[in-house]
Amino acid sequence: MLLKGEVVEVNNILQLCGLLVIAIGWLISYRSARLRDQKIEEEKQKILYLNEQLSKFYGPIYSLLLENDRIRLIIQKQMGRDVIFPVGHSLTKDELKIWTHYLENFLIPNNRLILNTIENNVHLIQGVRFPEEYLDWIDHAIGYELLHKQYLDIGKEYGFYSIINFPKEFRESIVNSISQLKKRQQELVKIDLPSPFEDK
Repeated sequence: MLLKGEVVEVNNILQLCGLLVIAIGWLISYRSARLRDQKIEEEKQKILYLNEQLSKFYGPIYSLLLENDRIRLIIQKQMGRDVIFPVGHSLTKDELKIWTHYLENFLIPNNRLILNTIENNVHLIQGVRFPEEYLDWIDHAIGYELLHKQYLDIGKEYGFYSIINFPKEFRESIVNSISQLKKRQQELVKIDLPSPFEDK
C-alpha cells in the first residue's frame, strides 16, 4: 500500500511521463510536417526548373529549328526539287536570290537567336557536360554567319552554304531532351489527363 506522499510522487511521475509523451509526439509531428514541407518545396523547385528548361531553352530552340526546316521545305518546292544544292548543280540567279533572302531574313537571324539562347541559358542544359553536338551546331551556325558576313562586307565569294554540315545529332538531342523533360514533368506533377474518348 502506497503512502500519501508516494501517491503524489507517482502522480507527478505519471504527469511528467504524460507531458514527455505529448512533447515527443509534438516533436515527431513537427519533424514530419517539416520533412513533408521540405519534400513539397523540393518537388516544386524541380517542377519550376523543368518548366524553365522547356520554356526558356529547349522549346525556343526547337521552335526556331522547326521554322528553319519548314521554310527550307517551301523553298525546295519553289525550286521544284528535294534539295537546295543538288550535286553538280549551281543555283540559278533567281534561286540564289531566293536562297540569299532566306539566309539573311530567317536562317542566320534564327541561328543567332539559338546561339543567344544557348549562351544565356547554359545552366538549363541537361547533363553534367556541354554536349559535343551543341559545339558542332555552333560551328555550323557561326560558319554560315561568318562566311555570309564576309561576302556582304568584303565581297569574299562562297558557296552560300556553311563549310560545316548541319549536325543532325543536335536536333535529335533537342527533341530527345524535350521528350525526357515532358515525361519527368508529368511524373512530378502526376498529371493524369482523362481521355477525350471516355464516357462521362
